Amino acid sequence: MKKRFAEGRIFYVNCKMPFEYFLDCFQWEHPFFLVSQLEDGRIAIVPNALVIPKTLWQAGYGPQDILPTEYEYVTTKWGAYPLIITAHPIYKVEEWFKKFERYVLPMCKQTLADFVNASFETLPLKFEPIRTPEALEV
Repeated sequence: MKKRFAEGRIFYVNCKMPFEYFLDCFQWEHPFFLVSQLEDGRIAIVPNALVIPKTLWQAGYGPQDILPTEYEYVTTKWGAYPLIITAHPIYKVEEWFKKFERYVLPMCKQTLADFVNASFETLPLKFEPIRTPEALEV
């Protein structure tokens, strides 16, 4: 079972899917998040570390800025892959999804100009002179 939300950037998948399929899906489909409801009712959110815009994290934002704030979240300690889980079961899953989608949609439609304008600080590039054997002979 797979449903798509936020213009195909959030996939709702079966929690019994082998984890290697999650990684394959990230590589081939490029969603921003894979989301599953666990058997106990909690929701697991797996962000795609390959495609989530780094400006989201560089600008000081974090999961609290893209997840519905009415809920409490936890993560795995020393996990091998980023994972966010609601701390408690979610009974109105559709309501949670609508709120989550509302935060993710702007990232789906981000243009190059939006990306540049969202960068709060720039760093100068420093170029070192190229030292080739021919340059050293002069």
